[in-house]
Order: sequence, then structure tokens, then C-alpha cells
Amino acid sequence: MIRMKYSDFKALYQGPYNDLYHALLGAGAKTEPGNEVIGFDIDRPKQAFRKRWDDFAFNNPALILGETELPAAAPAPGLNDNLARLQKEQREAAAETARLIEDAANKRVAYYIATEGLMDNDYNRDRVLGFFTRNKCAYSVANVNICIEQLSSELQWAVWAPRLQPVDATPLIEGTQEKQLPLDASEQVMRRASKAQLQDLSRRQGDWHKSRKGNFGVSFVEPTF
Repeated sequence: MIRMKYSDFKALYQGPYNDLYHALLGAGAKTEPGNEVIGFDIDRPKQAFRKRWDDFAFNNPALILGETELPAAAPAPGLNDNLARLQKEQREAAAETARLIEDAANKRVAYYIATEGLMDNDYNRDRVLGFFTRNKCAYSVANVNICIEQLSSELQWAVWAPRLQPVDATPLIEGTQEKQLPLDASEQVMRRASKAQLQDLSRRQGDWHKSRKGNFGVSFVEPTF
């Protein structure tokens, strides 16, 4: 049997060895008389948890009290209370985690309504809830994102919603993230333009004028009559 202080064992629940805590508890960990020390047979959990224990024992040797045989007497007074308290704390922690996940998902839906223009109405609500019912998936931020993207074309959006706005098809200047200026850009537009935009415009205007010349190098003149 491996022995630890009951308080140190309980601390496993809040740390990175939470899975080891549950494995040892499920494998029959028992407190000794006085409820100050808890003992367990490390060979009872699955092999994967034995490796987790070896890692914990290597990094926390001072927390291991040593091996001993627990008395075969009846459980010490208060053992059931301790286990009940542990189980209660576990349920409360699980409930708090579920609440935080739900709150985060609700905030994500609120983001789509306030920022992306998703209409807050019964029509959209029924379709979003229907998505989670059909797919039997957890109500989480990640699944809310998947739901909205998959149902985007079916949902109702405000007229100002970004996804309903026309896409700007203005080409970018090669090798930059700056947009090309129109060939007939006004003087005011050119004053606000960057050096790269002006150079690109000058090059494209030169190409355009060249394309307007005939085979003899003479520009065609548009008739005025």
C-alpha cells in the first residue's frame, strides 16, 4: 500500500493529476483511522495510470509517506463522510465547469447578434436549437461557431450584417496589400494615395495609352461628329 496525507491526496483533484486522483479513488483508496492519512494499492489502476503515478512520485517524493498494510478492521469513523464530501465537491466542480462553458457559448451567440448582425428572433432561435438537437452536440463556443457557419444561408441577418455586404472586388497591387486606384482617379483621390498606388496607377495608365495606339503608332482619335 502507498500512503499519503489526506490533504495532499485531495490536492490532486485541483492539479494536473486530476485523472490520477479519480483513478486512485475509484480503485479503492481508503483513509486510515483519524482521517489524516489515505492509503491505496497502486497496482489496482490501469497501466496508464501506473505511469501517471510514477511521474507524480518522481516529481513529488516528499508527499509519499511510504508503504504499509492498512488494518483489516472496519472503516474508520467518518470515512463515509469524507467520501461523501469528496463526491459533493466533485459534483460542484463539474457543475461549475458546465456553467462556465454554457456562459461562454451564450456570449458567443450574443457576439453574433451584436457584431455580426444575427437577428434575435424565434426563427433563428428554433434553427440554432434544432442544430444542437439533431447533432446531439455540446453547447460550446466551438459548436456555436460551427452551427452559425453551417446554417448561415438559412438564418436571418440584419441589413447591415457584414456577410450581406457586397464584396470589394478592387484588385490589390501585386506584392502588397494596397488596392489599385481607378484609371480615372481624381486629383483628390491621388493626393490621399500612397507612393505604391501612384506608381501602379502611372504604370497602368501608360499601358492603357499604349493599347489605344494603332499599328502605325498613332493614337486613334474618337470622332466628335
